[in-house]
Amino acid sequence: MACGAVEKSEIKKLKWDEETDVVVVGYGGAGAAAAIEATDNGAKVLILEKMPFGGGNTAISGGGITIPKSGSDAQKFFDGTFNFANNEKSPKLVEVFCREIREQMPWLLSLCPGIETYLYRRARYTMLPNSDTIEKFGVRGDGMRSGPCLWHILSTGVSNRKIQVMFETPVKQLILDKGSVVGVIAEHKGSPKTIRAKKAVILTCGGFENNQEMLANYTQGKDILNLGTPANTGDGVDMAIQAGAKIWRMTAYSCPIGARIPGKCAATTVGIPSSGFWVDQSGRRFADEKGTDLHAALYEVNVYNSAKLCYPRIPAFLIFDKKAFEKGSYGFRVAEGSKRIPYFGWIGWQEKFVWSPDGKKELEAGVIRKYANAEEAAKGEGLNPVLFKETLERWNRDVKNGCDTEFGRMMSRGKNILSEPLEGEEIYVMSLYPALLNTQGGPEHNEKSQVISVNGSVIPHLYAAGELGSMWGTIYEGGTNLGECLVFGRIAGKNAAQEKDLK
Repeated sequence: MACGAVEKSEIKKLKWDEETDVVVVGYGGAGAAAAIEATDNGAKVLILEKMPFGGGNTAISGGGITIPKSGSDAQKFFDGTFNFANNEKSPKLVEVFCREIREQMPWLLSLCPGIETYLYRRARYTMLPNSDTIEKFGVRGDGMRSGPCLWHILSTGVSNRKIQVMFETPVKQLILDKGSVVGVIAEHKGSPKTIRAKKAVILTCGGFENNQEMLANYTQGKDILNLGTPANTGDGVDMAIQAGAKIWRMTAYSCPIGARIPGKCAATTVGIPSSGFWVDQSGRRFADEKGTDLHAALYEVNVYNSAKLCYPRIPAFLIFDKKAFEKGSYGFRVAEGSKRIPYFGWIGWQEKFVWSPDGKKELEAGVIRKYANAEEAAKGEGLNPVLFKETLERWNRDVKNGCDTEFGRMMSRGKNILSEPLEGEEIYVMSLYPALLNTQGGPEHNEKSQVISVNGSVIPHLYAAGELGSMWGTIYEGGTNLGECLVFGRIAGKNAAQEKDLK
């Protein structure tokens, strides 16, 4: 059964298997926030989740939430992200986000006592106005931190309210009657189930990171891997389109560079050792590796060469030396007691992948390739040997002279060394591909989280929040997707609960 909307002629034939006030489609951060707020506003809520467990991308994220010191000052900063990228902007969404975001951390802490917050970073885009007001916070407690801790807080809020959650229940269709959304058709463990929503349906079912057809249509590049939940297959996009929604942000996404790991369904992020740098398929560097924003790496590699009919930076290659290999400094991870796991994604939190301390496991699997010298590396990877040799020589010369003459990469930041010479004859290589954290596209919603139709009107009794139809564009400041999940998830839940019952 394809995702979509039920024909009007079929509605009279339907028999409701379940009935509730508010149906929440998707049990991640936005879905949990919406369900909690709708319940606290007096509605009976049913959450439908296609996976056997909840969490979505929230539970496997870095868990960072952007909380500005001043909401009014932050509005100029976020306006800048749209203006510099020439993206469509909703001034009302920016205004509401900046007004409401500072209330979210106290609300989170009220859901689960014993959790503490910590400041971990400030604005990435310091060239934008009022960047000094941007601060990013994480949560920790109960032996957890990052995304798992954030999800623990939200799921505790759902559990304490005894909100019903049906797992293994993907929603297949919206049911519309005279233009209003009145319910959904789902499959519960393979059996069809028709569910009436007396007040509203809230779509919080994520993006389309695992829908290859949508990726081919809306993202430039190829071989785009996924770091997030495999559940995000664009179901909400399809349903919203069938209901007549206006779709936006389909070419905006958060996408680092990552690597394939044999036997794992998700990719892993890849760090940049101080002696390491990226090269394209000719052997040339093409970016400031340390300066490129983690969330915007796809935009660095999706360049198309129309003369050679190829994407010369997909795959790109990480080049590093023996010292970096032995330190394992190419793998992103966070410390969890004595364990080391990737900082982002499904592969770490769910598939339990851990970079080996010395890289030998990845070397044996072919994730990393070792060569005796630059000539052998160029031959093995298909690089232009002359250009690759020139790249290596220029890199070492620039670092020793204290200035990257190609892209201005910083040599150090405080006590942290960011750039070092590539030492020794041995060359280590890793193939790099775009690896999506999340897409931003989907149905546009207004400041009340109501879904907007193609003609600009509200689709009655249909709401959306979170990654599905995100408010953010090409310039994405890290930590604002999770903040958006909380702000507009809660707004959707509150407004849905206050809808008049459908007759």
